[in-house]
Amino acid sequence: MNKLTNKILVLAIIMLVSALTVNAATLTCQQISDTSLSISQFSTSEIEIRCSASGGTVSNVQITTNSDPSTGLTISSSQTISSSISSGSSSTAKWSVTGDSPNTYSVSYTISSDGTESWSGASTTSVEVPTPAQLTVEYVLPPSLFTPSVETLDFRMTNIGGTTASNVKMRLNSSNGYIGSQVDYPTTIAAGASASYSWTNTTGFNESGTYTTTVYLGSTKNDAVTATVNAAGGNITQNVGWNMMSLSSNPSNKTVPSVLSNIWDNLTIVWGYNASESNENLRWLKYDPDALDPSSNTLQEFDIYSSYWVRTDAEVDISISGDAHSTTNVSLYTGWNMAGYPANTNADVNDSITSIVNDIVIIWSYDSSESDEVDKWKKFDPTALDPSSNTLENFTTGSGYWFRMSAPQNFSINW
Repeated sequence: MNKLTNKILVLAIIMLVSALTVNAATLTCQQISDTSLSISQFSTSEIEIRCSASGGTVSNVQITTNSDPSTGLTISSSQTISSSISSGSSSTAKWSVTGDSPNTYSVSYTISSDGTESWSGASTTSVEVPTPAQLTVEYVLPPSLFTPSVETLDFRMTNIGGTTASNVKMRLNSSNGYIGSQVDYPTTIAAGASASYSWTNTTGFNESGTYTTTVYLGSTKNDAVTATVNAAGGNITQNVGWNMMSLSSNPSNKTVPSVLSNIWDNLTIVWGYNASESNENLRWLKYDPDALDPSSNTLQEFDIYSSYWVRTDAEVDISISGDAHSTTNVSLYTGWNMAGYPANTNADVNDSITSIVNDIVIIWSYDSSESDEVDKWKKFDPTALDPSSNTLENFTTGSGYWFRMSAPQNFSINW
């Protein structure tokens, strides 16, 4: 009986030791990749984890990732961990992580096996998907007046995105037909940083018009900025027939022969309209260069506040030199007025008339460059039921305008 008891006791001890040996098998996992990843949007990186067995073979090994939140990252397995790892051996699992939406994400892990599991080191991965690079552009103190001595147009780009901007391209366009070559910016712009650049034109930025700088990341347009330029001396094109014009600068000699000297051979007649004259029969003023009696010309000088009808027999440019206009108030009287636009920049009609709009009946302009006579007339009706029917959108330096007013007002032109 004692021998049998001893055998049973020995067998029990052997089974217990065997059981303890099995239960002692341990699975230990750790991250091999960085625990903080920064992935550009739509780019991919890898998370790598290695698990090692000790104290015996570990079976039914499984490891899965858990992203929080579950959207914004795409996680796919490129290599799964072995389901059974023998003692003293290891196996690696890798996941491809793609950043779909800008945000910061936390990826955790779940481990299971028939052994005892433990984790070595950080048990989560922080994944940042920063906002893509995005450029804005602005001119640096753009002057309202350019002269031939001004040869550079400076601008500044700022990267408001969360990643470095590279492959930056820039382009300069002008309404006068001057187009700067496309430029590849010679360096990168870090997130939150700014960079400056200059356009150079050896003849100077002395032509009236608009200069637009556009910036791109690769072929994708990011932003654009426009500077409106009006030279103190500028040309006003007169097409064959009637033209409605005003002075684009303030010449020292405003007599009709002086202002129109360079188109004199092609000038047919000039008409002006003085809305302040109480006698309607005396409001129209004319200058006929072929008049037999020059004293019959009632229009002697141009007024920067007024506009004029000029008739020519050829397409010519009136070359006007003088000082730039300063801030101006144009007096408008009840009824019809032929008003000039003495400003150094063009302006949106809606934005320019807010203080007097309640007393405006209608505004007309005349664009002699249009081929169709009907299209030459442009109007702005502040009471139009359909605002898109208004064909006059901008006040333009050198052009003239018919204002019909229900009450007198001062048209304040500022820039």
